[in-house]
Amino acid sequence: MIRKLVCFFAAAVLTALLSVTAYADIIIEPENRFYSDNSRDCKSSEWRYYTLKEDSPLYEAPGGGESFLGLTAGQEVCSHFYYTDEKGSKWLCCEYSGSEGETLTGWIEESRLDVIYDAFSFTEEHEDELQPYRGELDNYSPQKETIIWEYPFSRKYTAVKAENWRGKEGYKNTYMIADKCWTDEKGNTWVYNDAFSEKNTLETHRGWIFLKDPATTDPYGTSKSTAVKVPPAGFNIIFPAVLALCMAFVSAAILISLKGERKKLQ
Repeated sequence: MIRKLVCFFAAAVLTALLSVTAYADIIIEPENRFYSDNSRDCKSSEWRYYTLKEDSPLYEAPGGGESFLGLTAGQEVCSHFYYTDEKGSKWLCCEYSGSEGETLTGWIEESRLDVIYDAFSFTEEHEDELQPYRGELDNYSPQKETIIWEYPFSRKYTAVKAENWRGKEGYKNTYMIADKCWTDEKGNTWVYNDAFSEKNTLETHRGWIFLKDPATTDPYGTSKSTAVKVPPAGFNIIFPAVLALCMAFVSAAILISLKGERKKLQ
């Protein structure tokens, strides 16, 4: 009976682990009535942040009509879904953080918004200057942290510890650490990957590495860098430890079950 209970809990833990592992691939849909009723007609896009060009309400649905909150020019919203109406106008399903920290979701016509410059803006702006990756990082072995920038000369970056750097051999599917490069006006090469993955964690980073000095937080060389380190998501920090403990529990349960079966046979 005890063996059956142990195996049951082991199976439950394993199922939970598989569910949590798949979480990263889940698209979180907005809590909005129009979206729920018309999700097949709404398209997803990359998360991007916008500022309002002019005062605008958050509408309950595309096309105007009922609204529930008035926003003013300069305020910031983010969006991951959009809808194109019968006139060809594009409406973004926007999220806005309320005064008490709550997330409010509504629709704003794209023409009323300015996208905040980001990695996608950089790629669009320099599309004709991008070159394919040709092994620039294949032999790279960091002694310090590797700095991954949101885009070249941006202010935001994340840092990967030397012991967590995943070399070429760690990318089993493509054997390529990166997929494109860009050369700045001073002749410096920047290397991009959509998913630099860490060796000992589940953390992945989209961004650019300054090839001349991958550890520097001051590629400008001004010694007065205003760059800001972006902390990793808490989920990715805690999850590896939880995963290890749960897998240990599952392994122990299997061993107990096998031991019991051997005794039966004897």
